[in-house]
Amino acid sequence: MPNTGLVAIGSVLYGTTYGQGTNGGGTVFSADAGSMGALSNDLYDFPSGSNPLAGLTLGPDGNLYGITPGGGANGVASVFQFNPTTNPLTTIYAFNSTAGGYSPSSVLKFDSNGNLYGATPIGNTTPCNGNTNLRTTAPDPH
Repeated sequence: MPNTGLVAIGSVLYGTTYGQGTNGGGTVFSADAGSMGALSNDLYDFPSGSNPLAGLTLGPDGNLYGITPGGGANGVASVFQFNPTTNPLTTIYAFNSTAGGYSPSSVLKFDSNGNLYGATPIGNTTPCNGNTNLRTTAPDPH
């Protein structure tokens, strides 16, 4: 079951699920808008514990970007890039619970310079000490 809004690229809709897929860690899926979602395909199956949240953001490079509040290299969260044409998923930022906050849940946004922004509800060193804002640059597609 989709847990957020969908992103349209042409007549194809893309989204994420929470707790679904073979590993129970969520999926990135696509559906043909003309079929009213009846034909959907799981394009990427996240590892257990990842569970993408907040939906996908279409980047200026044509890739989709999102967050996982769990998983990632440090086990606390990640920002990922998904190529809707070739379907590889790349982690572009791995959160560290002691520096940079963790458990992100915001939709990612691009600025006019290609910087990617998001926020975490849990701050740098201890829970509830304030939000942490994320700023990273999407990988150069060339």
